[in-house]
Amino acid sequence: MMPRVVFLTSILSLTLLAGCSHRSSSTPVVATTKTAAEPPAEQDPCSLLDPKEVEGVLGAPLATPPFHTQGGAPQAGGENCTYEDAGFHTIVVEVSWSGGAMVWRMFGSVASMTNQGPTKGMLHLADGSEIAGEWDEARVMTCCTFMALRGDQTVSIDIGGTTSVTIPQAAKLADAALKRLDKPLSIDGTRAVEPAIAYETAHRPKHVDPCTLLSRAEAEAIMGPLSGDPTSKGDTCTFPQAAAGNIGMQAELTVQWTGGFRDVREKTSLIQGAAKGFASSLQVSPNATKATEQVMAGGAPTANPAWEASGPTVAGGFSAAKKDVLIRIESLGLKQEQKEKVLAQAMSKI
Repeated sequence: MMPRVVFLTSILSLTLLAGCSHRSSSTPVVATTKTAAEPPAEQDPCSLLDPKEVEGVLGAPLATPPFHTQGGAPQAGGENCTYEDAGFHTIVVEVSWSGGAMVWRMFGSVASMTNQGPTKGMLHLADGSEIAGEWDEARVMTCCTFMALRGDQTVSIDIGGTTSVTIPQAAKLADAALKRLDKPLSIDGTRAVEPAIAYETAHRPKHVDPCTLLSRAEAEAIMGPLSGDPTSKGDTCTFPQAAAGNIGMQAELTVQWTGGFRDVREKTSLIQGAAKGFASSLQVSPNATKATEQVMAGGAPTANPAWEASGPTVAGGFSAAKKDVLIRIESLGLKQEQKEKVLAQAMSKI
């Protein structure tokens, strides 16, 4: 059987391709040169959903009114609208007010089509369920975006920045947005840009040296003796482990300060999908197929009070996220339980 680490490494190129399907949410928050006093645009992506509708899906109140974003960061005049709660879970709305049919065809040529049905107003999901709405066509893009076409307009609901919002919930939001395309709400997403920047500046975890999240003593208590002090470079801290025979080992702890929820969700979906496809290709018994799939995908997400979401990395490591900050540990010399202890210790300082 193909070793799991080899399997995961082999799908790294698929990860890069999947990453091109959405605009990065890890762009640093920067102030915009535009002001909140500018008049609202005639077509505002924030005008299609009532904030209460989104709060009902998130299960928490919004930290600020919905605001314009570009590349994941608050920006006046940004083409997307972001709804964000106090824990930095986000739902992003993108609208094509015209030319939607062309956009639909463009995405259709590169997107996953496993969750698509040809019936007008209906979408057949891979799990056998169906979703109805006032669209001409609908599809699921990668793991986390529901896209609907009506006439020459499209609405996309991106739930990648959440931990538990489902595609059926995203579809309901898309349906509500479609119904308001002709009669939008009086909501100006530009006015909330400055409050959003202020909130994120005040409340997002501050960047620190990654080696301060796990001291040498803490690392050795989990990993065993190190051959030297941890060293940092950028957002990665390297721990030189004691040599195994003639092979020098090391563990790398990397911090991603924004976009952590999205990273865990997309990577987990990608790995699970690839694992399922590989297991199915073996043509063995259903039980053996399921067992192989679980081994390749790294098992179920690990529940731990230290984080909100967790999952495997494409290199065979382990990652976890809270407050939208992701920490991952990569090391061929550590067992899974050790990786989890490392992340729990590091996450306790976020």
